[in-house]
Parts: sequence; C-alpha cells; structure tokens
Amino acid sequence: MDMGEREQEIFQWVLGFSFNIIDNVLMLPVGVGGRHSKNYRLFFIGSDYYPYTSHTYWIPETSTDHWDSNFLFEIGLSFNPIKWISLLATYRLVGFHESSYTLGTCFTWPK
Repeated sequence: MDMGEREQEIFQWVLGFSFNIIDNVLMLPVGVGGRHSKNYRLFFIGSDYYPYTSHTYWIPETSTDHWDSNFLFEIGLSFNPIKWISLLATYRLVGFHESSYTLGTCFTWPK
C-alpha cells in the first residue's frame, strides 16, 4: 500500500570559472554541470493480522532503478568589497524547466 510519502535523492555537480570584470573586485562566475535525481515512494508491506511481519520500504518510483539526469547552467555576480570577503548571487537553470537563485557570502582567512 502506497503511504503517500515521497523522498528524493539528488546529486549535483558544477564546473565553472570566474571572469574578472573589475580586477579582484567584481567577477562573473559561470558554470555548467548536471543534476541527477531518483524519486522514492514509501510503501507498507505486510499484514494487519501479523504486525511483527509488517514493514515499510522506500521503493523507487520507476520500475527500473535509474537516475533522471538534467543539464545545469549557472551564472552570477561576485563582489569582493574587502580583500577576504565575497558576496555572491547566482541564477541556476536546471533542464530548461526549473530555475532557482542563490545568495551567499564567503570569508577567506589569510595564511
């Protein structure tokens, strides 16, 4: 019996490079990669009469055990107002159907 709960296992990778617009102050990070995902559904397998033999299992949604793969493209702006602090904003396009935004900051400690 399908219990209606869903879970997703995702692996993403991005290869990229940052282009200097203003040397070490404003950069344009660009990346390409992929997102690989597998969807699972929670099933109850067993009997109401014998509860000690009843179990729940996560079973892949598709009959074959494969990963769905999508192309990933990412572009953004990185601003370094101080030598060891970076502010970052990116736009990520996944499979030409889904998109998202990211905002972040980075603190780098000198040696």
